[in-house]
Amino acid sequence: MKTPDRIALYTLLGFALFLVARPSTALPEEADAPARIAVCSSMKIVDDLMETDRFKPARVEVEEQAREELLKPIVDTLKEIEEEAKGLAENDPKLRELGEKHRGLQRQAQQATQEIAKRVEMKVAEQLIECYQLVRASAVAVAEEKGFNYVLSSTDSEAPLKTEPVMKLVRDFLARPVIMAPKEVDITDDVRTDLKLE
Repeated sequence: MKTPDRIALYTLLGFALFLVARPSTALPEEADAPARIAVCSSMKIVDDLMETDRFKPARVEVEEQAREELLKPIVDTLKEIEEEAKGLAENDPKLRELGEKHRGLQRQAQQATQEIAKRVEMKVAEQLIECYQLVRASAVAVAEEKGFNYVLSSTDSEAPLKTEPVMKLVRDFLARPVIMAPKEVDITDDVRTDLKLE
């Protein structure tokens, strides 16, 4: 499973249901006002935001810099060893020495790859938090403008389900806590417009 999918799944419950209400200092008559509930596909908007030029290039840059810093020196040395070994006879003691060095560098390369993945994952988590905050703030503003005092975060129940891999299917299920809602209470498109995702 790709890192963005894993992080998104870990944080999905935080997105699955969020409520937008007036401050607790509201007047009594406001607190007793009937609930007006909107629906917003916040998780889908977060995903789309993550793929925009505002966020995606930064993730690519983190990975490229980490590869240049951690992996490239090891790969270059491995290539040098392989070139040197080509000119040696099978019974040359130097060949065994190079083989041991080669295996050691391969282990280092695996460790470097893990560190690269960790750095990218941390960047993804950082960006997911920022995207969530942007989507939530936009949903609050749009909902209040339209007179709603609650917003449920839920993907359109009629949207096609992703069947592969299984983790994406589970994520799709969890992202749809609202089974049915009138189209007029769906503010997803308004939030997308507010965030300039059209």
